[in-house]
Amino acid sequence: VELQGYAYDALLYAAQLFPDKATKYKQLASGVQQATLSRLWLPEVGFFAQGLGVDTNGQERLLDTLTSNAGLLLDSRLLADLSQDKIKKYIEPTISMLMSPQFHTPAGLRCRAARHAHIPGFADYHGSYAVWPKETFAIARGLERFGYQAEASQLHADIMHAVQQAGEFYEFFY
Repeated sequence: VELQGYAYDALLYAAQLFPDKATKYKQLASGVQQATLSRLWLPEVGFFAQGLGVDTNGQERLLDTLTSNAGLLLDSRLLADLSQDKIKKYIEPTISMLMSPQFHTPAGLRCRAARHAHIPGFADYHGSYAVWPKETFAIARGLERFGYQAEASQLHADIMHAVQQAGEFYEFFY
């Protein structure tokens, strides 16, 4: 899901770099934005799915595992460029989920929601027991973009707490 935000931002940047193709790039960006909202939003959860995949029969399926990757959309213009009513529809529940015990830990945001700790059944690199400070920082920057200063400050403090507890800065914490 985070790749949709990266693609959206890249297309808007390309529109600035190549004014003669700006309309085309903006249309592509709009398509990415609309597809992300319509195909990856989980209204029953109030969060974005991890992505789309293909089942054993070759049919598209939603990867509805909740991951912190969705929070990286906050650091993209993909959600920021929405109308105010749509911003409320997507931003508030996403932030609420990220700051809940499903994701929030004293070290930052876990990569996969606690409810999925059984996947794959051991502590993995991007799992429910792993916290990536770089990702937590990017999500905090997105929170600041939308005016959620207290939540962003909490995440910054969590990163510092983890570094202090570990005695140095690691790529990720368990």
